[in-house]
Amino acid sequence: MDTKGCIKIIDDYYLKTDIYGYSLIKDLKKISVDKNGNTKDIVDVIGYYGDIKDALLGLRRYYIRQELKESDNISLKETVKIIYKIDKKFENLLNDNKLNNN
Repeated sequence: MDTKGCIKIIDDYYLKTDIYGYSLIKDLKKISVDKNGNTKDIVDVIGYYGDIKDALLGLRRYYIRQELKESDNISLKETVKIIYKIDKKFENLLNDNKLNNN
């Protein structure tokens, strides 16, 4: 994937910057080829955001939805555990990159 203008967040997730704000994208690690033989990376656009903080919150919500989508008939207690696990992952991400205000 062409990462010019991108900020790598975690795993295969990036923020692509432009004059309008940020696009939260997932690199699907696939390439399409048109009839002329030109290649293009295939990405999944998760959402569009005005600032980095909102984009990170959007990615957190996306992670939670994906995790819950893959779970079968789980209890509220199990749901809270999933949310806590993902919150911890993002807390560590912020701490590791010194984005917190401490």
